[in-house]
Amino acid sequence: MNAVDLPLLPLTGEPWPAYWDRANRALLERGYARSSRRVYRRVVRGLAAWLSGRARTPGSGDTAASRLAGPAAVTAGDLREYLWSLADRHCSWSWIGMSISVLRTLFDEFGGATLTREFVTPRRPYHLPHTLSPDECGRLIRAGATFQERLAMSLLYGCGLKPGEVCALRAEDIDTERHALRMRQPAARLRPRVSAPVTARSPRSIPLPAEWSTWLCETAALSPPGAPVLSAGGGHGRSVRWLELVVRIGR
Repeated sequence: MNAVDLPLLPLTGEPWPAYWDRANRALLERGYARSSRRVYRRVVRGLAAWLSGRARTPGSGDTAASRLAGPAAVTAGDLREYLWSLADRHCSWSWIGMSISVLRTLFDEFGGATLTREFVTPRRPYHLPHTLSPDECGRLIRAGATFQERLAMSLLYGCGLKPGEVCALRAEDIDTERHALRMRQPAARLRPRVSAPVTARSPRSIPLPAEWSTWLCETAALSPPGAPVLSAGGGHGRSVRWLELVVRIGR
C-alpha cells in the first residue's frame, strides 16, 4: 500500500498513551525505522509532560482538563511555547529542529492540521574561523619540533597550500629557476580528505622565497627517489593526520 494512500492520523481527545499507540502503528506502516520511532516517542512524551506540568501550574491560565485532554486540545501557541521551553533548557539546535520535524509530521502531515505551518527549523550556527595574525603564524612555525615540521607549517601558512598538497609535494613540483611550486592534483590517497582545487592539466604556480626553494630541494634530497618531499622514512610520505597533529601541538 502506498504511503500517500494510507489514512491520516486524526487528532482526537484520547489520552496521550493511546494516541502514541496509534501514531506508532502509523509510523510502522509507513516504514519508519525503530530508531526513528524512538525519537518520535521521545518528542511526544516530552510534549505531553510539558503540557501536564503547565496544566498544574497556578496562574498559567490553563485548566487540567484542557491541557490533559490529549492531542486534540493542542494549539499552535502550545507548540510554540513548548519549543521555546526547549531553548530555555539549552537544548541543541539539532534537537529543536528534530522536534519541529516530528511535530510537523504528526500534527500536520498525519493529523491534517496546520499547527506548524509558520515554524522555521533552526539552522546550525556558523562561526567564522579564527584567522592568525602574521606574528601568530611566525610563533606557530617556530614552535615546530623539527625542521621538517617547521617547513610543513611554512608551506601551510606562508604559501596557502592545503594539508594534502603539502603532504603530496614532490621534488619535480619545485621549480628552482623560477623559485615557485607547480601544484597539481593531490595524491589519490589524500583526495577523500582534501578537495583538489585544480586538475592535473591546469597546475598552478605558487612563488617561493629563494631560500625556501633551497630548503625544499635539500629536504627532497634526503627522501628516496619518487617519494614526497616530507617523508617519514622508508619512502613513506607524511599523512594529513600527521600535519594536523603538528599544528595542534604547535598551538
